[in-house]
Amino acid sequence: MSQSNILDLTLTESEGELLAEFLQSEVALAEAIPPRPVDLDRCWEQLEICLLALDKAQRLVAKLKPVIGRFLRIAKDNPEFYLRKGYPTYEKFLTNYVGAAMNMSRSVLYECRTIAENLPDLTPEEYWVLGSTKAKDLARFTKSSDPSFGRYLQEAKDRTAMEFRQWCEEQKLIEAGETVPVVIVIQANEKVQKMWNEFVEMPEVHSKVGTSNHGTILEHLIMEGYYWTTPERE
Repeated sequence: MSQSNILDLTLTESEGELLAEFLQSEVALAEAIPPRPVDLDRCWEQLEICLLALDKAQRLVAKLKPVIGRFLRIAKDNPEFYLRKGYPTYEKFLTNYVGAAMNMSRSVLYECRTIAENLPDLTPEEYWVLGSTKAKDLARFTKSSDPSFGRYLQEAKDRTAMEFRQWCEEQKLIEAGETVPVVIVIQANEKVQKMWNEFVEMPEVHSKVGTSNHGTILEHLIMEGYYWTTPERE
């Protein structure tokens, strides 16, 4: 049996070949998975392989976020890092190179960098277990060097994202009101309404923001809007 240490996938040779066949860009799905005759048991096995690979790949992407954040910090402290590659500003490097490669918004990249800056002792595995929301909340009010960090980290691990944010508010570690749902009424027109409805349903938007939640999408749009006034913000 062959094994990938990076993705932690254990596949037989035939399973690996099957997965590679599915991912060949020149092979149509109708050819890789013929509609007839259908062996339902075989199809189930193939589906399991695809889901396993997707789960491991998503875990890998999540674990790489704080690692990428560390490199972003190095770039911020060492402009030569991106200047010698033809990027005139940190913002251009962030948007045109890293953001484009990772298909992530600047706001998400800044979150990755903040986590790397404030929580340098957090391992990629711990980041995956916590999830981006709880890791981001931790980085807002504490650092790895904080004597109370171990307690805060354990509280985050023991609670859901919403429970942890509520606990942080109760402890006055973050500003109160973030867990209180509200409805925002914005006067617009039918054209803008249609644009909004289409925008929040786009898979590309969900991928950029990391969720399909409309409130979070709006939050990221506002954060992106800050760059209109401070385009070189670091």
